[in-house]
Amino acid sequence: MRIGIPGMVAAILLLSQTAQAALLIDFGPSANANPLVSPAHAVGAVGSSETTYSKVGLSNVASGSLKNSDNTTATGISLTYGVTAASGTLATFGSGATNTGAGGGTQGIYSGTSAIKDSVFNSAVSTQLGVRIDGFAAGIYDLYFTGRNTAASGTSNERVYYGVGASATTFDSSTALFKDLSNSQSVSTVGNNSAFVLGDQYQKMTVTLAANQSLYVLAAGTASEKRPFLNSLEIVSVPEPTSLALVGLAGFVGCRRRRSVQH
Repeated sequence: MRIGIPGMVAAILLLSQTAQAALLIDFGPSANANPLVSPAHAVGAVGSSETTYSKVGLSNVASGSLKNSDNTTATGISLTYGVTAASGTLATFGSGATNTGAGGGTQGIYSGTSAIKDSVFNSAVSTQLGVRIDGFAAGIYDLYFTGRNTAASGTSNERVYYGVGASATTFDSSTALFKDLSNSQSVSTVGNNSAFVLGDQYQKMTVTLAANQSLYVLAAGTASEKRPFLNSLEIVSVPEPTSLALVGLAGFVGCRRRRSVQH
């Protein structure tokens, strides 16, 4: 059976639209009145119509309770907190975070009520607090992370560890990849934080998940703020190169068809 050009284009576009919606996690307790104030929205990784956040709070979240950015159910995806002992690197998963912070930032991106402004945190200093997220399909994902004590007027460096692997009750950050947040600008000084800056108020990490693997993200406070804070985590599926090529091919076929009609 021969497939015509319109059918071919439709099939190509269908194959290219397999990436799942983003998962936008808002850890803090406050209502999110400014959903577009986020790193992923700022860089265009998430569209302006995708404004549904999963509010997490202090407790673990079972499969079926999280929402995707397009307000569909994040089927099969669950979130479990993990913490380390003071000055430890081995996080044990199962218990929730210990505290929530309403956030007090007043300048720039922190002036409104958004996912980046408030947080959950662990009250014990020099510990690490993080999450294990289960249920994502195999693929490549970009992670956009924010973490800081926005109730403090000064700066608050933070380190974020990340990795993938089999779902387990522990994760050792001493062997994990990491990136640092400088959080170098005061949240209450006029003129600060006018825009998102990579490495300052947010970090971006890219991971490749195999089938049935879990995602691990842990935060550790440093220097002036030794408690770990989780403000927001945005997980965005990255289209595979073959999908991008199919989209390009669809455009090429459509262009050729229009030229044929004109001739």
